[in-house]
Amino acid sequence: MAREATLKDIPELINFISPFHECGGYKDIPFQNKVAKTNLTHMLSSPMHKVWVIEKDGEICAALGVVSQELWFSKRHYATNLFLCANDKGRGTAGFLLRKFKKWVDSRPIIQDVTLAVTSEIGDTERTERLYQAVGFKSLGGVYRLNI
Repeated sequence: MAREATLKDIPELINFISPFHECGGYKDIPFQNKVAKTNLTHMLSSPMHKVWVIEKDGEICAALGVVSQELWFSKRHYATNLFLCANDKGRGTAGFLLRKFKKWVDSRPIIQDVTLAVTSEIGDTERTERLYQAVGFKSLGGVYRLNI
């Protein structure tokens, strides 16, 4: 079952997402439950952000969250900072979740630009790029991290 996440989902979302972080590209930055709870609360309380979950057998098996903000030089909003996680039960749901995201963007006229980085934790950025392109996104640049 796919649905919008609620504030009641925060503890389960944190439990679901943290293992992805522990084996991902940002594992050198400690996962902080308190920070995650604060940020998820903000995301779920603001119309400019959104989180969707997919549940199977009463448990979250996939999640997609998006933060949208203003461009630094304009009042035109854009969506970025997407997180997308799916375990074995949620396999094959990424495209469905991205289409939900795209439909949400289309319903929000204040969002005029969408920029998604490929910061995949799976190590297969080409797979993530193909997924984005299959949903209608075009390639434009890349992301670079300076690990200080």
